[in-house]
Amino acid sequence: TAKPEAPPTEDTEPPRQDIWASLEALQAEPEPDEAPPHSRSSVPWENLEEHGFFTGLRLTITQAMLGPRRFFTQMPINLGLSMPLVFYLLIAEVQALAQFFWQMVGLSPQMGQNTQIGLVGLGSALILIVYPLFLAGVLFFVSGINHVCLLALRSGKAGFQGTFRAVAYGSAPFVLAVIPVIGPMMGGIWAMVCTIIGLSCVHETSLGRVLLALFLPFIVLAAISV
Repeated sequence: TAKPEAPPTEDTEPPRQDIWASLEALQAEPEPDEAPPHSRSSVPWENLEEHGFFTGLRLTITQAMLGPRRFFTQMPINLGLSMPLVFYLLIAEVQALAQFFWQMVGLSPQMGQNTQIGLVGLGSALILIVYPLFLAGVLFFVSGINHVCLLALRSGKAGFQGTFRAVAYGSAPFVLAVIPVIGPMMGGIWAMVCTIIGLSCVHETSLGRVLLALFLPFIVLAAISV
């Protein structure tokens, strides 16, 4: 008698579609050790490893001068005071050297004769050593006064660090001092405008409140004198 044929066995391999889907999902996941893209700060001066010294300085000056609202809106406020301080000192050094040069060639109002003679001999030491220390003190003092006045008007949301960074980077237009005669005045007015916009953006307050805060010390002194 013929034996009955055994029924065909089914293939027991796991579905290939599920295996490939799992592998593709694993490949799509980011590596845990992979570093995120460098986005520490939107200020080029604070990304010198990416932009380089001179390019970072130039980009920061042009961005703060020509697009202050965008610059200060994107500027981080919790990255310290050292880089803004160095930026401010470099801008002030350029301004001081430019004014000294234009005075020497007679294209800027002359100082007293005795003072000018002293600066000819001691100009390098004065500008490179004493002047930066003096400017650092001025920057901290001005930022402190401005911040106290902003707090008095309930407009110091970002803290002292935000005020300091806005004042420091708002000094960018002072490089216009390289232009003889009209450069220092243009730079001073432009720097004030950039600083007012910067404080408004950093502390998220109105331009009117910032303007009142900047002139509040003079208003108080005038009231006291009266």
